[in-house]
Amino acid sequence: MTTVRVRIAVAVDPQGNWNAAGWKVHGHQPEEREFLFCALEGLDSSEESCFWVEADLPIPEIQTVQGEVKVGEVNG
Repeated sequence: MTTVRVRIAVAVDPQGNWNAAGWKVHGHQPEEREFLFCALEGLDSSEESCFWVEADLPIPEIQTVQGEVKVGEVNG
């Protein structure tokens, strides 16, 4: 199974609210400080803590399904 390593910035405030940010699209991944800014931006507190969450996730495989076409009348 092929996997992708993800790294997600998470900010948590003293009330237990949290916000997360992280992405890689079309080969582009912003700098880490941009992820931290996005995670912090969603919280109202000035006392947040920031964390990094890393995980290896499976990449879905594209599958081809064989089908059969039957010609007939359409009712309705």
